[in-house]
Amino acid sequence: MSKLKNTEDLLGLELTTKLVGKAGGVGPLSRMSDKALKHLGSEDYEPTSALKTLSTQLHCGYLIESDLFRQYFVNDDNELIDGQLHSAQKALSALARKALLAIKMDASGTVENTFGTDQYTSLKDEFARLLEKGKVDVNDTQALAAPQIQKRGERKAKRGGKKEQQKRHANDGSSLLERALSRVKMGVSEEEQREEILQRDDIRIQLRKEQEKTAQNGRKRGRTEEVDEYNDLLSLDF
Repeated sequence: MSKLKNTEDLLGLELTTKLVGKAGGVGPLSRMSDKALKHLGSEDYEPTSALKTLSTQLHCGYLIESDLFRQYFVNDDNELIDGQLHSAQKALSALARKALLAIKMDASGTVENTFGTDQYTSLKDEFARLLEKGKVDVNDTQALAAPQIQKRGERKAKRGGKKEQQKRHANDGSSLLERALSRVKMGVSEEEQREEILQRDDIRIQLRKEQEKTAQNGRKRGRTEEVDEYNDLLSLDF
């Protein structure tokens, strides 16, 4: 059985051998940080090669050769899949952390034969999630508000500070929730933004107050007919 079984299960025999050789042994490799492990070997690629371009894009070294990573984020031409730059960078950071744990476990002689395969499965799920998150559907994006065009000769209105903004909000009658929902983020679906806003403490407090106010108004009974306080006096006989 290999002494680096967990690392080989996670990264493969060839990539594990390259990392150990570049670091100068298992001991020096296990003492690296996850960031150092991520950048290990980045200077060894040919300047004009596709792997060098990929390494420069992702700020990473030999880990870009991981079969697991390439399965999700790299095509057959050693090029990054369109629109997946940030997701691929996060995936490599996660891979470096898991790989370092496997290396440390193997270097210490800890008997845990399923650690590498367990981490491999865990990373597959995480990579799939990152891949889907990186695919931003055009229908989910929201356009920016149209810019205000200043015509020549017109006096530019002052935006004012925080107090002026509070006055405008008080005058237009908009609630805190309405103002929060009016702000948009590019690349985030409207449903996700709404869920994020509803988790805010100030929004929850406002909704609770509105519910209590509605409940109080419902308990109040309005008079169905007008009552004159002198009706009883008029009915008396003198």
